[in-house]
Amino acid sequence: MEVIIFNLQAPDILLFVYLCVKKIRMENYILFISGGEIVLVMLLALLFFGSKAIPDIAKTMGKGLREFKKATNEIKREINEHSSDIKKDFDEVSSTVTKETQEIKKEIKDKFDD
Repeated sequence: MEVIIFNLQAPDILLFVYLCVKKIRMENYILFISGGEIVLVMLLALLFFGSKAIPDIAKTMGKGLREFKKATNEIKREINEHSSDIKKDFDEVSSTVTKETQEIKKEIKDKFDD
């Protein structure tokens, strides 16, 4: 199959790249996006933002992801901290109930043994 490109405008080139990339079959998917679609998104980003702005955008996205991860870890820590307090309370109640039931069993056994 021979492909000849004459006088294509930017949207036509993008369509051509997209169609060529869609023909490539990728077995691995990341977040329901195939490898070809990732390449297309990268090309679109390069066209829209230019090569000088992409590092700044990546840096900003990295900072945002770092803050998101930090907030997520903080929430997990608080949940674990509070759940450990609840677990301690539950264990105390459980041990108290177990102790009381054993005492009642012992008293009942002593009453019937007499």
